[in-house]
Amino acid sequence: MKTIKFWQFMGSMDDSTDINIAPIIEEFESTHPGVKVDVQQLTWDNGLDKITTSFAAEEAPDVVELGNTWVTQFASQDVLLDLSDKVTDIKGEYVGWDGVTYDSKIYGVPWLLGTRALFYNKELFEQAGLDPEKAPTNWEELKEAAAKITENTGAKGFGIAAGEAETPWTQFSMFLWSNGGNFLNADETASALNEPAAIETLEYVQELSKVSLVAQDGMIGQEFAAGNVGMFISGAWNLRGLAQNAPDLKWGVAEIPVAPTGNSVSFSGGEILSISAKTEYPEEAYQFVQFMTSKQNAMKITEIATSVFPAFPGVEADPFFADKPEIAIFAKQVATAQNPPSLKAWQKISEKVTTAVEKAVLQQTSAAEVLQTASDNINKLLAR
Repeated sequence: MKTIKFWQFMGSMDDSTDINIAPIIEEFESTHPGVKVDVQQLTWDNGLDKITTSFAAEEAPDVVELGNTWVTQFASQDVLLDLSDKVTDIKGEYVGWDGVTYDSKIYGVPWLLGTRALFYNKELFEQAGLDPEKAPTNWEELKEAAAKITENTGAKGFGIAAGEAETPWTQFSMFLWSNGGNFLNADETASALNEPAAIETLEYVQELSKVSLVAQDGMIGQEFAAGNVGMFISGAWNLRGLAQNAPDLKWGVAEIPVAPTGNSVSFSGGEILSISAKTEYPEEAYQFVQFMTSKQNAMKITEIATSVFPAFPGVEADPFFADKPEIAIFAKQVATAQNPPSLKAWQKISEKVTTAVEKAVLQQTSAAEVLQTASDNINKLLAR
């Protein structure tokens, strides 16, 4: 009997969590005689530390669930199996490959993806003289709606994240990518933040901040639930959260408003299944990865969790979403969502982006000035 050790975050092998993956595992074992899967559930509190320690001690599981922003960390240490040749035939079937690619090689298969969309308060829209059933579809409409809500309701029109490490650059990325800009140039050797698309984007965000609540992401979410913010960008986890914590709030969900380029690009967060480079059973491990990441089995988790989605284009057409328009918005947005660059230096680069965004929205410093400073600092990091 060959035993595949599988460490993951998504569900348990019993009824102790909302997501019970035991039936999926049992089906794999029944269709692959001679192979057993030993599942261990990780927690988000210490799971990454445990995975890091296991690789350092050469005691890693055969298959491990990784966040898509973690892949670079492990791929750069040569502890993940290179799957480039194995996935050639299935690349066209999935989205999210940029989140598993490092140094032009593929170190995992996209499993479940999450993204962001625009939440809006229908009651505040109505009070501001806006159509409560029509969310902003582009940047101009977003700014106009935010201004009308601020001027006519006493609430803030929008929420812009600041005062924390991750959310400011993450939120800015969606505006930047939609506007045709990027953090780095095409070969990722220099900053692109001093280019016109990036400057135009930050100038827009800067203007938007004048009719927004500029605060930490958690505070923005709380104020939206309390009816004090008209719109904010967040993930599908808020679908359940708002239903539970603000049952009387009337709200809707829409795609990220399109930029002047005509594009709507969101941020992609994802769960990846990777294989240890030290596994004794590479073929069986890959068969298991293929089984778990199939649309049929990934959808089983989506139907329960409703906050992550199979990494397949057009998944929003699945019958499950037919009577769930809010969830379908996120499923559709996944197809055009992007990941940040897969670089070892990304953590430090993102800090420079956050600093620039916060200076622009908190101090109203010139967008061109703060982005030039960020570019200079990023180029120094890339030159090391």
